[in-house]
Amino acid sequence: KIDITVEQSGELSIVEFIDYDFEGQSKHGIFRDIPYTIKREGVIRDLGLYAFSVQLDDGIVEWQQSTLGSTHAGDVIRLKLGSASTYITGKHLYKIAYRVKKGVLPAAQNEDNDAIRWNVIGTGWQIPIANIEANFFLPHSLSQQDIALSSYTGPYGSKSSTATSKWINPGQLQIKVPSLNPHEGATVEFHVHS
Repeated sequence: KIDITVEQSGELSIVEFIDYDFEGQSKHGIFRDIPYTIKREGVIRDLGLYAFSVQLDDGIVEWQQSTLGSTHAGDVIRLKLGSASTYITGKHLYKIAYRVKKGVLPAAQNEDNDAIRWNVIGTGWQIPIANIEANFFLPHSLSQQDIALSSYTGPYGSKSSTATSKWINPGQLQIKVPSLNPHEGATVEFHVHS
């Protein structure tokens, strides 16, 4: 589950809740790879991800942040969640919060309009994912009638979508994707009519 609050400033505040079932395996934890650049007209822009915080089952967890180049979807910020000295097994809930400085960009189709485009999962997961829900909370200056929505699910570059969307109220849009295969992502794009 991902909650994305679009602030009046154009920044995004993002909180991710990841239910991970390690089943019978003993693991140190997980990696969360978050793409932090976007390519516009051949120019790569850094979206400015910052203010990361991480919890495991509502408690403290050891974690590290690094940057790496990814073949799947541009460069990513890698969060390594867990400790080399601790093993976990079974079901656990990770909560990751962070901010995106450049959440609103000129729309690809029309530079005069604004667009919010976010890959809610990234494409770095090497495992299937089920029951994806993303909630977008709009600032007071925007509501349902201002927004044209597109979504894309699947491998990097996919133009198709298995996502369903519904407006919970004029300021909250909920997107659901039943499942994704390894290295598939779910990108949501809002166009704001000017």
